[in-house]
Amino acid sequence: MPFKDPCFTIHADRFLMCRMTGIFSYLSKVFFVGLIVLVTLMLIRTLTYPSQQPNVGQCSPSDADFIKLTDAMISNFQEILQIKTIAWSSSNIMLAEIKQVHHLLEKSYPHIHSSKFIKREVVNTYSLLYTVQGSDPSLKPYLLMGHMDVVPVDDQIWEVPPFEGRIKDGYLYGRVGYHGGLEFRLKSGNPPHRSFFIGLGHDEEVSGHQGAEAISKVLAARTEDLQFLLDEGMTVLKGVLDWVEPAVALIGVAEKGAVTLNVSVEDIPSGHSSMPGKESNIGVLAKALSRIEQNQHPVMFGRGPEKALLEALAPEAAFPLKFVLTNLWFFSPLVTWFLSQKPSTNAAIRTTSSVTMVGGGTKINVLPPAAWGVINHRIHPAQSIQTVSIFK
Repeated sequence: MPFKDPCFTIHADRFLMCRMTGIFSYLSKVFFVGLIVLVTLMLIRTLTYPSQQPNVGQCSPSDADFIKLTDAMISNFQEILQIKTIAWSSSNIMLAEIKQVHHLLEKSYPHIHSSKFIKREVVNTYSLLYTVQGSDPSLKPYLLMGHMDVVPVDDQIWEVPPFEGRIKDGYLYGRVGYHGGLEFRLKSGNPPHRSFFIGLGHDEEVSGHQGAEAISKVLAARTEDLQFLLDEGMTVLKGVLDWVEPAVALIGVAEKGAVTLNVSVEDIPSGHSSMPGKESNIGVLAKALSRIEQNQHPVMFGRGPEKALLEALAPEAAFPLKFVLTNLWFFSPLVTWFLSQKPSTNAAIRTTSSVTMVGGGTKINVLPPAAWGVINHRIHPAQSIQTVSIFK
């Protein structure tokens, strides 16, 4: 029996509507079949996505690199933590306390400071540079960076006194450095194969120009070709993302740049406040600063390390976050929107611009002859000072 199109059985003025309904029904079926296939493939990817975490076994006292914690080691840590090496500004650093750290390091780590493989230098009076000679000179050296200064603290917001070195619930609260591991290797008669440097600045919290910059100039003058550089460690976070149960130990592989720009307005003449014009210098400045705050820099998600971080977290996450993070090729717009909702995560995906200082005006009844503002930019690794400076 020949096929009979049902659309021909109806009135001609409804023929087109019948045809469109059939096409829509067909496309709907194709869409839902495609959606099922897409979701199935995404689920397979989620369920088979491999963990990126290293397979690290449990520490054992029989391990060659096992460091047994002793009372002397704890005492060394606590003693150095109790020195208040506070840096208030680039011109106000507790330098006498920095010198105390120098002397304490020498006393606490005698093998380091007496080894024929290690050279200790004082750079710019207060910073330290250690050169550790490895057994294989064909290997490029690396650099470990740290600093001896700390920021001012409010004791009331700390769970424990910040300069006490207290042990609480099995944790020692404070800062630690590289010397303990190096002292252990030298003491055990096992010097490193690769040469490396330890650079300890004394003004990192207030610029680093006197410390880290001076150390870099020393190394540059020697034309040292480094294999890599490791700065101070980052934090171990618990509950950093919803549905991620394990603690997350962050490893810093990139750092934001910074540039501070000044904005000033001086176009409108001053005068008495009883006869103001339509605008003032302060008003024009306020509009400009508001425009900067309202127009954020573009999202750089996927062009820096933030995407790789989420992909490393993906296998450790629970559903539904695991489904999203293992399919960032599809969900990147959604993830970008989500990250942009909080200041802490928004800063990870774009360059940020913060108005930090403003000023203007000389008297309550005088129109301001000038107004100025300071904008601090923290530059995403995928951008440069030039691109930030011309952004509007």
